[in-house]
Amino acid sequence: MSNLYEAAVREAREVFRPQTLTVGVWHDGKEEYFTYGRVSHATRRADQDTVFPIASVSKSFIAAAVWMLVEEGKVDITAPVTRYLPGFAMYTEELTQKLTVRDALCHCCGLARHDITLYTLVGLPLEQMVETIRYLPPSWPLGSRYGYSNHMFATISLLVEKVSGMPWGDFVKERIFKPLGMDRSYTKSLAFRGVDDNYARPRKQVNGRNCADDTEITDHCGCSGSISASARDLLQWAKLNLRGGVLPDGTRLYSEEAERNLHGEQTYIDFQAQLPFKIEEIERLYYGMGWSVERFRGERLIYHGGAITGFRSTAGFMPDKDFAYVVLANLSNSPVCEAVARSMCDVRLGLDDADWSKRFFGLLTANNETARGTRQFIIAPPEQPPETRGIAGRYESKGYGVFVFTERGGKLKMHVEGVDSVRPLQVLPSKQFQWAIDIPNAEMAMPCSFEFEDGRAVRAHIQTDAEIIQPMVFDRL
Repeated sequence: MSNLYEAAVREAREVFRPQTLTVGVWHDGKEEYFTYGRVSHATRRADQDTVFPIASVSKSFIAAAVWMLVEEGKVDITAPVTRYLPGFAMYTEELTQKLTVRDALCHCCGLARHDITLYTLVGLPLEQMVETIRYLPPSWPLGSRYGYSNHMFATISLLVEKVSGMPWGDFVKERIFKPLGMDRSYTKSLAFRGVDDNYARPRKQVNGRNCADDTEITDHCGCSGSISASARDLLQWAKLNLRGGVLPDGTRLYSEEAERNLHGEQTYIDFQAQLPFKIEEIERLYYGMGWSVERFRGERLIYHGGAITGFRSTAGFMPDKDFAYVVLANLSNSPVCEAVARSMCDVRLGLDDADWSKRFFGLLTANNETARGTRQFIIAPPEQPPETRGIAGRYESKGYGVFVFTERGGKLKMHVEGVDSVRPLQVLPSKQFQWAIDIPNAEMAMPCSFEFEDGRAVRAHIQTDAEIIQPMVFDRL
């Protein structure tokens, strides 16, 4: 069976061509690793100890941390978040009082993603990042549907700090990494740099070639996506969850009740409508707490994926098949890890090759074409460009930060104040929306319009997220 796993990994590597790819699998009572590429052009080959940012796979760690505090009697999962964070607030007082710890863990708080803030608020302390949530209007009623929210897991990270009395990273290191022997794992962005040279570099593909990419800092979002780990370390975490929280020595890291909640079907996901791709082998899909819970080809599959600039990751397990896997790659905007994971699940189930790599590559191509079409629609120029006079200035949304618009030669640009990692962006005349902030590297654009008084713009209205009901309002400073 080992050669079938290796063949699945090789196929994905040939189709997607990441510079560095490491895979760990637990099957038939043993661990096995498949590693490809170098950690850089000039240094050593990758191995099972090569460190990668794991992005949103981090969420599974902080969810487990909450349940450890539940078992110690320090947290009530059904209590309002405000019991543990008295200064916490949502957009309305009603939401503030009703949001429970469970709601925050289950992606049903009613917020759209607002992920632009992951870039515009970089550098904020975690506590200040959580404070900005009060300025984000909900898109749906609390508990009414699935809505992925990094902001809620930032909140949960802060909650763990306040209740435990230690930084969330220290809690995770002491209570999870240490018992599992995860000594190639880190809780702060880029903390692995300077330890040694065995870490993957961020990459993107431009015209079919792997190129250096920017590195993303995520510490302001807590354990939403700040952990980095090697394939060997992350596989120990996947195995621990496969065993329902039982450590190799037979003791429990978390209880059976915690397992039922972490890996249980908490929030229904309408995968036909809410996922960017359609996979007929998925029979139903839910979010648990820090994990996605799926029926895949009739089998229970529990997993979480992660995406951050320059990297992809996934970790998962099939409880009824004594099977676990992790996949780490340094390639932006690529479903290579998902393709490897599905192929390995098929191998474990004894099923024929379903061409997952080619299927996911096709889905990627189709999604990219759709994104390009949407961007082109948003930035389609009008016959007569709007006037730029009176627009240049600083505009603030307390949920997003300060956007600075500059004008030169009749052309507008925008940059985020105090954030060097977000380069100045062109603001293009838009036939449909007046203006559009163009983000070509991400194949997206944000519709933008201005409100004027006495010939001077006093307010900017920016559609920062496709799922927010109304554009975010930025007041001129």
